[in-house]
Amino acid sequence: LRPLQILAISLALVAVLVLTAGLGVAPWIALILAFTLAGYGAAKRFSSAGPVISVAAEVVIILPIALIWLVLAHADQTPFGVDPGGHFGNEARTSLLLMLSGLLTAAPLILFSYAARRVAMTTVGLIQYLNPSLQFLCAVLIFAEPFTVWHKLAFPLIWAALLLYSLDAVWREKASRRASRSAPTSATT
Repeated sequence: LRPLQILAISLALVAVLVLTAGLGVAPWIALILAFTLAGYGAAKRFSSAGPVISVAAEVVIILPIALIWLVLAHADQTPFGVDPGGHFGNEARTSLLLMLSGLLTAAPLILFSYAARRVAMTTVGLIQYLNPSLQFLCAVLIFAEPFTVWHKLAFPLIWAALLLYSLDAVWREKASRRASRSAPTSATT
């Protein structure tokens, strides 16, 4: 890791520690989402399967779990301690709509697979902050979710870390391009 990257990671770690200390609990859901999404992006990046095939494989892996859920939901049982009730999965129409929504989900996943192979992982990582940031803005500005003093301390730390990491990635990319342009080319005579 480069010094600017270490500083960026340190700032993000401080932000998580500030939230943990201030709120009295670690932001487990956010951390789990961050690590699983990073793992998913890395898996897509280095997978030898094409995007359509890899998304199809994901569906095949999830299919048995989804079928078990539907069978248990229609049998009026509570799978895994979760009561699907009339709000999720008990109606055949709702179940059908949920299954069809998979087709809508497949298109962005396939596009993500194509993109993950073509751009730098730092770019993929940074772009993945757009959605949570927009959700954050909606939560605070539209739905009036609480934005505590701890959030006010952690939020700029996280964005400072992202800015530093982004700057380092841009500088590294520019240096790489300069090096490739200035490298001597061999000529045949």
